[in-house]
Amino acid sequence: QGRLLVGHGLSNDLKAMMLDHPRKDTRDTARYLPFMHSPAPGRKHKPRALRVLASEILGLDIQVWWCGSVPGVCG
Repeated sequence: QGRLLVGHGLSNDLKAMMLDHPRKDTRDTARYLPFMHSPAPGRKHKPRALRVLASEILGLDIQVWWCGSVPGVCG
């Protein structure tokens, strides 16, 4: 109580852990309008993937999958 919870896609994480947190005390980057994607004018904004936000805003590659010696090639 009285703590801010910050994350990306918090509702999914909280539901999976069967936890509750006051909405007024959460900051979810998936629901932060400047970080959301609008597919077309007048259409509803949609959350962007954390890996996309990290790449575009921080210049970091996260959630990169490696199989063997070649990145992204799994067979």
